[in-house]
Amino acid sequence: MVTGGTYRKEHFFDNDALLDLVRDTLFAVAGEFGWQLQAWAVLSNHYHFVAVSPDDATTQPSLVGKLHMLTAKALNRTDCTPGRQVWYQYWDSRITY
Repeated sequence: MVTGGTYRKEHFFDNDALLDLVRDTLFAVAGEFGWQLQAWAVLSNHYHFVAVSPDDATTQPSLVGKLHMLTAKALNRTDCTPGRQVWYQYWDSRITY
């Protein structure tokens, strides 16, 4: 399970189009890295997802990094704010049962 939060808990993704951006990018990047999404929630200032990892689970930081990079760049293009920090950090937990 992964949870990611925006910088200063700002509500950057505050409309349907921006929420769809995060969701659609999550789906694409998870597929690219071979992660099978089981559940997800995308909110205006954070997200959660539960996924089954591929055999090489060490790709998880790359998956999250690419998700954050792509969504931040797209948001900053939309808002004409190049270089603005959008994401702050993420946490992960291994579900064992």
